[in-house]
Amino acid sequence: MKINEDIKLIINRIKIDESWMGKSQQLLHHLTRKMALQCSSVMDVGKSSRDCWDLFPKGKIISADINQFDGYPDIIIDICDSKTFPDKPFDGIICHSILEHTYAPFSAVRNMYDHLTDNGIFLGFVPFLMQYHAPANLKFQDFFRFSRDGIAYLFREFDEVTLYPVRGKMSSVVSLLYPIKRFLSKNQVEYLSNYIDRLFSGKSLQTTGYIIYAVKNTALIRDWRS
Repeated sequence: MKINEDIKLIINRIKIDESWMGKSQQLLHHLTRKMALQCSSVMDVGKSSRDCWDLFPKGKIISADINQFDGYPDIIIDICDSKTFPDKPFDGIICHSILEHTYAPFSAVRNMYDHLTDNGIFLGFVPFLMQYHAPANLKFQDFFRFSRDGIAYLFREFDEVTLYPVRGKMSSVVSLLYPIKRFLSKNQVEYLSNYIDRLFSGKSLQTTGYIIYAVKNTALIRDWRS
């Protein structure tokens, strides 16, 4: 059927870069620095890149959240509701570990796409093989997980989409069964993940999650929206 052929095209145009596997912290710093150099206005959803805010000149990046906390965020928005977005678009949007907690991720991605400037950049992380992680009181919820195919369809309107798997197959299974982040630092987790993945090779489609780097180009209009 034609719909299946269209979906194959959407999936196959996605680039997967395994060269940073097991080095997600270095990669995020690299991509965030790239965004800081190229973008004059950036919205950080959930202030999920707070460790890299020092890369941005003052006033160049703002935080956004659906809830108000003490001194945070700069603006209140629901990324699933386009009416809550500011009128002026952004050159970049950062959205790490947020989409799995949204009740309508397709609407969220579409809204962020619509509120990026031409050649605007999306940088984010989504989980795939990861434990459920909403609190018992459901202060926030944990709705979704995202495979390569699902991400490809979610981001089908973006021109360039690159996925960076954060772990290999075996280290993802170990992380899923044994929540090692509770006991080790980020650097120790990445070192252990690299060691396990060197011992047991596996496909990058079986991973803890993906870092997403996507670029909007309205000059290349795709007929996927429906």
